[in-house]
Amino acid sequence: MWGICSRSEEASDYDKRHMSLCAWLLHDVSEAASEEDLARVTLGLDPAGRRAVVRDVVQSHLRRAHWIADTLFPLLW
Repeated sequence: MWGICSRSEEASDYDKRHMSLCAWLLHDVSEAASEEDLARVTLGLDPAGRRAVVRDVVQSHLRRAHWIADTLFPLLW
């Protein structure tokens, strides 16, 4: 099960291991995926289970994906 992402201002090992997940989340959001779809398809979570927890996990991963895209990706160019 996925947990809540860090809000650290530094890239973590978790961030490095899940860079492709961040890319998929951002791609799916750009394609207008719903939060339920992000949970089920991208993260493999059952949104019908613990809805509040799943919502928090999805939102934290989206926040982190945006942080990585805005902060780390520009450093790669």
